[in-house]
Amino acid sequence: MVDATHVPESPTQMSPSLPSRQEIQSTQNLIEQLEYELKQIRISIAREQRRQTTRLKEEHENWAPIIQDAKARLAEGAPVSATEELKALEEEENQGRTAIRQEFKQRTASLMEKQSAVEAELAKQKSFLASVRKVDEDALLEIFDHFVYTGGSPWVLAHTCSRWRSVVLSSKQLWSGILITTNIDSEVERRLEGKEVCNSLPRLERAIQRVGDAPIDLAISLNWSHAALDVQSTLAMITRITETCNHWRTLHIENSEKVLDGDYVFPAGTFDQGLPNVTQVSFHMQHHVHGNSSKGLLPFRELIDAIERTAEKLHAAHFHGFGHNELTDAYFSSPTRIEDLSLIHVEPRYIRRGYRALLDACPTSRAGWRYASFAGVAEFRLDSAREASFGFIVPSRRITLHGDIHEALRETVLSDIRILDIVTTSPLKLPHQLHLPRVYQLSVYSEELEDLRFIHAPNLDNFRIGLSSKELHHIHASMLALEGLWNRGTAPRPVRVSFEGIGVSGAMLRKLSTNNGRLEHVRLVDVTFERRGALLGLTEAAWLKSVEIVFTDQLDVGRVDNLSTDIRTLMLTRKESDVKLKRITLTHGTEEEVFTPDTI
Repeated sequence: MVDATHVPESPTQMSPSLPSRQEIQSTQNLIEQLEYELKQIRISIAREQRRQTTRLKEEHENWAPIIQDAKARLAEGAPVSATEELKALEEEENQGRTAIRQEFKQRTASLMEKQSAVEAELAKQKSFLASVRKVDEDALLEIFDHFVYTGGSPWVLAHTCSRWRSVVLSSKQLWSGILITTNIDSEVERRLEGKEVCNSLPRLERAIQRVGDAPIDLAISLNWSHAALDVQSTLAMITRITETCNHWRTLHIENSEKVLDGDYVFPAGTFDQGLPNVTQVSFHMQHHVHGNSSKGLLPFRELIDAIERTAEKLHAAHFHGFGHNELTDAYFSSPTRIEDLSLIHVEPRYIRRGYRALLDACPTSRAGWRYASFAGVAEFRLDSAREASFGFIVPSRRITLHGDIHEALRETVLSDIRILDIVTTSPLKLPHQLHLPRVYQLSVYSEELEDLRFIHAPNLDNFRIGLSSKELHHIHASMLALEGLWNRGTAPRPVRVSFEGIGVSGAMLRKLSTNNGRLEHVRLVDVTFERRGALLGLTEAAWLKSVEIVFTDQLDVGRVDNLSTDIRTLMLTRKESDVKLKRITLTHGTEEEVFTPDTI
């Protein structure tokens, strides 16, 4: 029988690597022994419980006649002393039963403790044979790499079990993320973030030792607005990490307003060996704090020069919050190979000039664009533009110009863009046609939509149009603009369309349907129908499969009935078509109704 308090060394204690056949067999034998012992312990516990039940029954049978006799005498009118005698007898019986229970509790306590120990050890040994333990190290590393790449911390993996810890600590690429920060309160974040948080030189040394010669994804946060390191300690860490610059893969720098023009973070000569493996860089600069403008990229002139000179693998650069009064400053040197730009600024004229300067400096970037977004605003309307773009465009995917939308489009090479978002709080009127030969997804959001005939997108699949204004004349103008759009022979022929806040007429939907043999899905959000029956303009959409109608607010009963009637009519009209209209949903407020051919 196995002693559960001292279990022999098991394979789980022997090796953190993939178990061998011998280790598996040894574990299976140990599991059989533990299961047998657990069975015997449970039999012993059950036997003791039966004995206790028998003893309690015997105790009751011994006292029952005596107590019954005392109760009979009390019923016949015995003196008061008989009552006291009965209470004493019952109390004595209870004490006897309690003593029996206590005796058996003490006798089974050691058995219960032993049972818990064996159960725990049995679970431990069975876990050794779990499927996850059959996964080899290469497969584990693939899983771990994905976990860390998506923001998970290697520390979480390292504290799961001894085998995982061994695998994690032996893998250099899992420790690629390093964050150098001036914040001395970052200890708690160390185990939660995907990056090793370093706010001291010893911690940085440990991080560098772990990553070895693997690529480094470096982030540097220079922020002295909280409890922070002194400048000398920070400089010591930066000097040390620059010794590994040959291994940098990505670089992100956050700079506060306290890093002034004269504070060169990277001294001259730091990057003489270049940055041959950097693929992405991003700079986040603070603007104006306490009346002083940030120096933006000036403290990083040595780094910028090194990127421009040696970063042959660079394909993405992101700049947020320039602080220069003049973006053509000699030290504002842009990288030479950029496919994805992110420019955000509070002064539109600076953005336009900076954007133009970047295009001039890196003409090869134009051919690499996959998507672009433009937000055009009039003066003092930046907040409204940001609000308009929120939820309409994916922020992480855009080139953003806060300035004149016409100027931005005119200056941009659009021949290779696949996804285009246009957001403007000013009237959208372009003086010439916008040729978008490769765009398959187009979103337009404006305060006024009076003429959309400038759009020429022959390969458009997804078309989304939104109107921010609630003015009736703007809603009516948007309806006419869409009617005019599909009057042309070169009108877009999207598979999916979404109309938000615009005016919708039967004529517009009819032209959309008859001039487009590809239309499959239509979404109408908070639209204004010109008149009852306008929805029936979709009758001629031969390939239409679904329609979604959404109103943010609850509709009155009359409007719901009218829309329901139109929906049923449309569904019945299309019931015999070769391509069935499978589903129409009507949502208003918290209410939703689904119409299908089977429910009509």
